[in-house]
Amino acid sequence: MKRSTVLIGCSLVAATVAATFQFAGGLGGDAPAAGESEVTAPTSPADDSVRDVLDLLGSLTVADPDPARPAYDRDTYQPDGWADLDGDCISGRHEVLATQSRIPVVMDPSGCFVESGSWTDPYTGTVVTQATDITIDHVVPLSAAHRAGAWRWDPETKIAFANDEAPGVLVAVVGSVNQAKGDMTPDRWLPPRREHHCAYASNWVSTKARWQLSVTAPEAATLEQILSSCAPADIPSRPASEPSVIVLAPPVTSTTIGGVVVPVDGSGVGDVRIAQCQRREERVVLVNPTAASISLVGYELHDEESRHSTLLDRFGSIDAGATLVVLTGEEAVESPGEVVWKPQNVWNNDGDTAFLVTPSGSVSSVRC
Repeated sequence: MKRSTVLIGCSLVAATVAATFQFAGGLGGDAPAAGESEVTAPTSPADDSVRDVLDLLGSLTVADPDPARPAYDRDTYQPDGWADLDGDCISGRHEVLATQSRIPVVMDPSGCFVESGSWTDPYTGTVVTQATDITIDHVVPLSAAHRAGAWRWDPETKIAFANDEAPGVLVAVVGSVNQAKGDMTPDRWLPPRREHHCAYASNWVSTKARWQLSVTAPEAATLEQILSSCAPADIPSRPASEPSVIVLAPPVTSTTIGGVVVPVDGSGVGDVRIAQCQRREERVVLVNPTAASISLVGYELHDEESRHSTLLDRFGSIDAGATLVVLTGEEAVESPGEVVWKPQNVWNNDGDTAFLVTPSGSVSSVRC
């Protein structure tokens, strides 16, 4: 299957940080004592792999997420699920399955979908042979990337990141561990197999460098602690690749909607709230308890760990004292007072929690 580098047009922001490691020189050491001759041991590229990853980590910007960033919406990164960026009918998910299988994969009759192979989940050591039992983990989760600066990108750059097949960016893992990870950074979650921590930290750093994403101070400290204890053999080797091409979205301008109240004081008073969440019916009921219409611009609805998330501005506003039902699932159909978020299930049948984030940052939640 074809591989291609995705280049996003328009005015470009130079991507100067490559996520590949150039290995040269030694790790250094103490100077020889007087009268002793200095013996220089031969070195190989692998001898410096740990130091190179640490240097790459040191090149990243350390910063907290911008509190003024727009809310995360997964649909802006994967609007139609996994994309087929090279036009060969094989989406990014199935490209990764084919590449990471330990044996040649079996494709369906169309030649577009992987049906079986052999994958060893590096996070747990579990071996899987059916493609339906495997998920693809974004090593740096989409919402974590969003917090780290991806929110500034234009739509094409977001989609390119979500489907980036560079080494260490996407990993085939079992679904349970992917769900347990959610959108957590390494200071909050690491793979269950300690043997994979060094590779995981290296992949995390290289992905953030490739896409010029920031790290928080706790995140950087955890990565440095992990990598400082790694052996060279624990660091994945990486073929040379071009850095990503990043295009920033044009600045957002705010508009005023006559007759609609948008709370901005941070108190949460006058905000739309969640009245109920019905997981089996795939319904979330929002209510406006105030005496004025409230715009949904800046509101975000998401489930636990933000596996599913959406901005609600496309649904307009909610009249005074009125409710709005947000539907999901294959049978969702819009009707007066009911809108469709997406035609797939969002709320888990074994229990979930719906979260509504207001423009002021206050959060209401209801157990589904």
